[in-house]
Amino acid sequence: MESVFKLKPLMLVATSFVVITQSFTAQVSLTNDFLNKSISKKSVINSGRFSSVQLSSFQTIRNDSENLMYLDSIYSKCKGIDIREITITRLQQLFSTDQLSSQDLTACYTQRIHAMNPYLKAVIEVNPEALSIAMKLDMERKLLNRSRSPLHGIPMLVKDNFATRDRMETTAGSMALLGVQPVRDSDAVAILRKAGAIIMGKANLAEFSFFRGSNIPNGWSSRGGQVQNSYNLKFSPQGSSSGSAVSTATNLAAVTLGTETDGSLISPSSIASCVSMKSTLGLISTRGVIPVSHTQDTVGPITRTVMDTALVLDGMVPQNRKNAKECGGTYASCLLQNNFVPLKIGVPREPFWVPEIVESPILKVETPILNQLLDNIATDNSVNLMDPVEAPWKNLRNISDTEVLVVLHDFKHDINRYLREETVQFQFPMIRTLKDIIQFNKDNPNPEGYNQDLLELSEATDGLKNETYIKARDGNRAATREYLDTLLIEQGLDAIAVPSEPRYDTNANPTLRHSPFVGWTVAAIAGYPSITVPAGYDSYGVPFGICLIGKPYTEVSLLRIAKIIEAQFPARKGPQFRNSV
Repeated sequence: MESVFKLKPLMLVATSFVVITQSFTAQVSLTNDFLNKSISKKSVINSGRFSSVQLSSFQTIRNDSENLMYLDSIYSKCKGIDIREITITRLQQLFSTDQLSSQDLTACYTQRIHAMNPYLKAVIEVNPEALSIAMKLDMERKLLNRSRSPLHGIPMLVKDNFATRDRMETTAGSMALLGVQPVRDSDAVAILRKAGAIIMGKANLAEFSFFRGSNIPNGWSSRGGQVQNSYNLKFSPQGSSSGSAVSTATNLAAVTLGTETDGSLISPSSIASCVSMKSTLGLISTRGVIPVSHTQDTVGPITRTVMDTALVLDGMVPQNRKNAKECGGTYASCLLQNNFVPLKIGVPREPFWVPEIVESPILKVETPILNQLLDNIATDNSVNLMDPVEAPWKNLRNISDTEVLVVLHDFKHDINRYLREETVQFQFPMIRTLKDIIQFNKDNPNPEGYNQDLLELSEATDGLKNETYIKARDGNRAATREYLDTLLIEQGLDAIAVPSEPRYDTNANPTLRHSPFVGWTVAAIAGYPSITVPAGYDSYGVPFGICLIGKPYTEVSLLRIAKIIEAQFPARKGPQFRNSV
């Protein structure tokens, strides 16, 4: 299924506000039609109403790579200001001096989406109310001389599994959930709105956060199509927060939000040369997020700088849970202070850095660059690098396979609870359970022929009191925490450093099973925080990062180390839109 917003690029000369208004009108029309009770979901799908929105004609005279490079340049400026790679801090400076307004910025980002998204399929929907929300926030800033937070008036995209109680859909990329309306904003969205953020739209993702079928490539959803890697169109964008990472990397929004069960923030952010933090399990509420596994689900920002990550986290994490009192009470203020005890970073070479153990040939290419990064930060007086460090790791061998069993049980329980408690429906047939989703997919097969065996396997599970499930969940948690605690607590480390993205092949790897010796998997199962920072690029121009893992509730330390890496080894650069292998 092609994206609901497979938007053809705007005519290159049509940059006026009129075009933006027309695009929002088209979006509102589709949304209002769908909310009309007399229009069934099946008729919408069959009519193709949600397959494309044609805004204007555009004769493609170049290949996709050349078109993207051209459009990236054409739609780079907003009131004469280049908004590519712009930070939250810089935007607030521009707002305060009337050089730019939130309404201007929202309109400019929307233009970039409408121009570039047909090629990238990173955005699944644009908020028809975004401009009016931006205007109200501009008025609040000017007339009341009030700024709610550093996020006031900042346009962001959220992954399409964050519930929003507005005129947008919340579907996790599934056609089955079109029209299944949330009863409230997800907690994360609600607190960001309170902080003044503009929820500008929804980002595409791997359907049901890569938990629909085992033969589906990462970044594909039946509603949004296949997300493309903006650094090299031939390579996988990874996922499941694929659209969020590509949108941030390609400057389709100031920042984005994603979610992670196992690697879904760290992996796509690494391969998009972005910064992303998976916070400690439970630090940020996941209520109202279409779930995969309550055992491991987290939410987090995807940004282009460490400071922007800190600022978004400040807007999401309750003040009494930040563990940042010693440096001003916020993550951002902690990054501005330099008078802290040197941070100890350990490098567990075995197993995470050994290509034969990790089963990743590309790791041989990444390692020399990552080693240079480590050498650079070792010269900083704020860092005490310990390389190598060791801990017994044989108990990690089976965690990946066992994790699948746990998540299969969790998903059925959690999605049924979400549909029962967090949604309201005015359509027939209603989608009330996982079984209904499976039946809908059978009745409406996707043209690509992808399966839904993971949904079916989950439906066959028998609840959270199953002894095999409990043993697998508790055993995995114990094994990963024992390993990490041996390093972080017994050896007194503030963080360990591992490769962020030891890829296995060029295109999407359509399987949930991967080597257990990937740092973000160990952190995800343990519930410990992790962060990825851009580190370099391979010979195909595809980015990779370095991942830091810390003890629970030590987000401040991880952010500080990430900031040091960013300063000592700046690696972030914008997409090149290559199209070669």
